[in-house]
Amino acid sequence: MADVSKYDIEGPKILFDTAMLADWLAKICVDHPLVTYIEDPFSINDIAGYQKLIEICKEKAPHVKIAVKAWFGSDLDLIKEHTALIQEASDDEEEEDEEAVSEE
Repeated sequence: MADVSKYDIEGPKILFDTAMLADWLAKICVDHPLVTYIEDPFSINDIAGYQKLIEICKEKAPHVKIAVKAWFGSDLDLIKEHTALIQEASDDEEEEDEEAVSEE
């Protein structure tokens, strides 16, 4: 059985642990400013990975949003109830989301 705490990235066959993957993803976001959204970068139980990536991105790449749709079957109320990672959107973010939906 594969080690669920290691991540396999294309290229050199080095298994990344949680901290290495968070650092690598943050570097991509900093080096490539068009990257603005990352969805489910870690396994479902790797809360520490999500926390580390969110912390790094807040400091170095605040334009990037990290999504955790795989958790709890995409039930946002359940996610909010069970984790401190999800924060309420600011008024500006809610307006942007509404504008994006109306443009579609």
